[in-house]
Amino acid sequence: MKGAIILLAGGLAFAQGWQGPEAVIQMNIRGGGSADQGKCTAEVEVDGVAEVGIQASEGRIRTISGQPATWRRLDCTGPMPSSFADFRFRGVDGRGRQTLIADPRSNNGLAVVRIEDPQGGREGYTFDIEWRAGAGWNTGGRQESWRRDREPQYTDAPAATIRAAIRGGGGDRGKCTAEVEVDGVAEVGIRGDTGEIRTVSGQPASWRRLDCTGPMPVNPGDFRFRGIDGRGRQELLRDPNTNRGLAIVRIEDPQGGRHAYTFDLE
Repeated sequence: MKGAIILLAGGLAFAQGWQGPEAVIQMNIRGGGSADQGKCTAEVEVDGVAEVGIQASEGRIRTISGQPATWRRLDCTGPMPSSFADFRFRGVDGRGRQTLIADPRSNNGLAVVRIEDPQGGREGYTFDIEWRAGAGWNTGGRQESWRRDREPQYTDAPAATIRAAIRGGGGDRGKCTAEVEVDGVAEVGIRGDTGEIRTVSGQPASWRRLDCTGPMPVNPGDFRFRGIDGRGRQELLRDPNTNRGLAIVRIEDPQGGRHAYTFDLE
């Protein structure tokens, strides 16, 4: 493999100057990572020049020149976070050049790799990306992505994180069922196959379960929230379609003592 290098092109837009069709793939979640670190292995076929973008639980490849580039696989331990403490790219296989042209740490969680194949005919290219998540789960570094300006600060209780149990069976439609315990007010965020709950007031909120047919995509298209069980109020604060793939549900428990709440995302 020639020239697997890292070149950070600040301000590069993923869609800038692109031609030809776009191929989209959802991650194949293998597991084995953790809530704060993970890895993806991408394998594509290129005949000419193409750019590969990976964000959250989705990969996209666009052809710059030559024949349409295609996916072979995108295997990951879990979805990419939106904030990173560390990020690494490594070209693994392929006869041409692979270059990291947009680092997700400075590109709203989107990694972009450019592949230049110097010879005629299709060639397989493989690369790895590895990461360690940042301290805050937000969208683009803005705390208000998690809460509205009118909300108070969160308590000092640590956020509780969970990796979804992937049940399968969703096909082109998906569903997550979340069950949490709240004594006061809490906000629950779900992105990809990861859930996080933060306590606004009262005792620390906690998870019971997060069961999903598969990871939630960045842009679900048709998205629905439904509160199922609980004595208090459940409200969808943030729709993932307008919040970079992050859904946020606020739960307000009106009585003293812990109580279980269940809701579905479809």
